Amino acid sequence: MVGSYFSDDPPDGRVSDLGAILNALPCAALVCTSQWRLVAANGAAVSLLGQPSELLAGRSMIEILPGFTHERTMDTSASWLALRVIGAGGREVPCLVRFRPLSPGGDVLVLIVCESGGQELCRHVTEAYYQLLFAQATVGLATLDLAHGHILQCNPRLGEILGFDAGELVGRRLTQLLHGDDRAPNDALFASLVQNRRESYDLECLAYRKDGSVACLRLVVSAVRDGDARPMCVLAHAYDLTAQRQEEKRLRAGEDRFRLLFEHNVAGLLRCSVDGRVLECNEAFARMLGFGYPAQVLEHQLAELFATPDHCRTFLAELAALVRLRNFEAELRCKGGASLWSLVNATLTPDTQGALTVVEASFVDITDRKNASRLLRIQHDLARDLAAASDLEEALPVCLRAALEASGLDSGGIYLVGDDGGLALAFSGGVSPTFFQNVRRVAPGSPRHRQVHSGEAAFLSIANLGESSRPDWEQEGLLSAAILPIFHEGTLVGCFNLGSHALDEVPQAVRPVLETIAAEVANAILRILAEAKVRQREEELGTLFNSLRDLVFVTDTEGNLLDVNRSACAFLGYTRDELVGRHVSVLHPAGSSEVVDRTVAAVALGRISSFQLPLVAKDGQHIPVEVTTSRGHWGAKLVLFGVARDISERVHDEQEIT
Repeated sequence: MVGSYFSDDPPDGRVSDLGAILNALPCAALVCTSQWRLVAANGAAVSLLGQPSELLAGRSMIEILPGFTHERTMDTSASWLALRVIGAGGREVPCLVRFRPLSPGGDVLVLIVCESGGQELCRHVTEAYYQLLFAQATVGLATLDLAHGHILQCNPRLGEILGFDAGELVGRRLTQLLHGDDRAPNDALFASLVQNRRESYDLECLAYRKDGSVACLRLVVSAVRDGDARPMCVLAHAYDLTAQRQEEKRLRAGEDRFRLLFEHNVAGLLRCSVDGRVLECNEAFARMLGFGYPAQVLEHQLAELFATPDHCRTFLAELAALVRLRNFEAELRCKGGASLWSLVNATLTPDTQGALTVVEASFVDITDRKNASRLLRIQHDLARDLAAASDLEEALPVCLRAALEASGLDSGGIYLVGDDGGLALAFSGGVSPTFFQNVRRVAPGSPRHRQVHSGEAAFLSIANLGESSRPDWEQEGLLSAAILPIFHEGTLVGCFNLGSHALDEVPQAVRPVLETIAAEVANAILRILAEAKVRQREEELGTLFNSLRDLVFVTDTEGNLLDVNRSACAFLGYTRDELVGRHVSVLHPAGSSEVVDRTVAAVALGRISSFQLPLVAKDGQHIPVEVTTSRGHWGAKLVLFGVARDISERVHDEQEIT
């Protein structure tokens, strides 16, 4: 063990262990146990004793220092003792020896100075020892003046604790570094210390670091006195408790959380074995799954509490791989057979033999959250798909599919208002052909028609159904239904009818969602119907546009051709694609572009409504025409309309007359 105190590679770049301190001393230094057996020696001691360190291990101090007795070391604060040391070759060498405890009841440091060095070397060794201890101490050290507690000297560790260079702290009052609430207690204790009313004081306080953050310190402050017990200066030890207090705070918070968890937790708690045997659960877990009390849960295997055995196996496999499983979404099966979604946090813990065979888990019901997320997704997808739908054949299946997915129902149809005000089934799914024939139309003025016109959603079950409808329901096997009128700005657009062959009633949670979907469907149906009317009108106008015998041209205000009718194309010998996008001047004689531009500008300003300017056919033939113009809109764009008529005969007649 000799040399075990020595380190050639300190972890933080400074000499921080006793071995380095001993090797830095200018004298022989030994470390022995409380039974006075040697455990360490520095290089100077090895040279003095003439033996390698491994041969010194375990030797008694009596073998090294003849005349050594335990009684002579009892007063470790005494000055140097005159003894003899067995040096190299077995010769006795006069020396001065001092003993210093390294820890209470623990190892002892022995400093040996050959007598030839004299008292001056002893003083030098003592000063070097204390300077090394001061500089290399792992706690913060500072000497303070007696008047106001100004820092006279401090070691690097104190600067490190407070984020300063050691030199930056010299001259500052120690109390000024403390938190405001701790200054008065420290000042009072410091005053009693320098007034000889106490030997030392111990204070836990907060201190400000250079960067403004706060450190938690334990200050142990004592007076350094002369031979007459008068204080010469004050020595302060600063222990950094910041990390310790933070950890204690974290542990206390954890203890509080666990106390609340077990005393007031509404989450379900479960303990089971890794083979799926339920060992224990709290009342919250039992209530979550619809059981009356925890003992009923203990009658089941864990796999029976999951929606499927495979899902349970997945949970246990992931837990076995990770030991701690967080935020696992588990689908559980309630006592009545309904499903429930739970967020599970689980940990594998040791049994009495230390093996990780016990599962401790908490369960939080997230069914509502999952359903809300699912319903939001359905609404988002519905809005997206309806925006892309261009006709009712695309839109109505999308609407019914979204409504059924959101509600958990399995059949239904969408009615639209007909020309006579009645309701006609436009799309359906999940019902038999016979039922479809029986319900495909709702006559105006009928009870069902009046109910829909009232605007109130109706949620029905076979138990409260009127006698007139019961036979159809029973034949179809329906148990519940939802009737949702579709209105837009007070006008009835249609109706959603949804039904279930499995559920006794429409779930309360999905009813508001179905009403929201009905409103979205109303907007989509009206948009699609309006777009269909626009397309029909455009088709009708296009038919009229192309059926005119006159030549019709549409240009922008700059004279660029946007459209031409069939008559114009046939008359001039062009196709429509050859003309659209070109300037109208291509249809007039060469050299007339300036005239054309002025004419277009005049038409755009409304200064003229007609003009005569020959057209040039594709084959080069010049055709005199009279063009009647007007301004208007083509879509959202301001355009110019020109209707040209062939006046060749009129021009010919005029030329003959003249």
